[in-house]
Amino acid sequence: MRNRRLIGRIAVLLFGLFLTQRVVVQRPDNALGWDGFGYWLYLPLTIVHNDLGMQDPTIIEGIFKTYDPSGTFYQAHKAPTGNTVIRYTPGLAFIHLPGFLIAHALAEPLGSPADGFSTPYQYSALITYVLVIVFGLWVLRKVLDELFGPTIALAALLLTLLGTNLLVYFETNPMMTHGYSFALLSLLLWLNMKWHKDPRMRTAIALGAVLGFIALVRPTDAIVALIPLLWPLRDHVCWGSSAL
Repeated sequence: MRNRRLIGRIAVLLFGLFLTQRVVVQRPDNALGWDGFGYWLYLPLTIVHNDLGMQDPTIIEGIFKTYDPSGTFYQAHKAPTGNTVIRYTPGLAFIHLPGFLIAHALAEPLGSPADGFSTPYQYSALITYVLVIVFGLWVLRKVLDELFGPTIALAALLLTLLGTNLLVYFETNPMMTHGYSFALLSLLLWLNMKWHKDPRMRTAIALGAVLGFIALVRPTDAIVALIPLLWPLRDHVCWGSSAL
């Protein structure tokens, strides 16, 4: 059993190395475009321009002229106050904040403009996506391993990698919410199982924080708050037996 668990860990590690190799070898091609532009925009507007309300229209005009993130600026709309408001929730911006700050510090020393969209920022978005997906796979392996055993856990991980759109979003737009929601939902499952086994205050707080973050990344996913409430169903199901 230990060998099979080791194989699962190695599989997650190899996938992370594969994605990292793609980041290094394949230059990012407008990783911060289209819908992803809206999720990312909180960071440069706040940290670089100090104009989250977009009262200065030349900022967005300059970004579109230089980087052409999408055909139109559909990612925002006018609010009754007169400010321009981003249509998307800021969950992904919080996740990408550490990488953004690192890229912001390195941009000018690397010969790139510290404008929030140059090559270092593009790479930071890809690398953050890699780290999030690898973390999500690692947590999901722990959940599946406990519920079904290491063999089924490894098979499910492979099916997740090869039969879902995790790789597609890495290739097309790492700033879409799907991969991040996958990692957060995996973490929710693990914390939920941990809390039902040993209900401690710190686990409950962590569980609530993850639920809030899931909603902040993708508001419709707030429905997963039902999982901790309905999880006692687990006590009435004999996983891996004829009861299934």
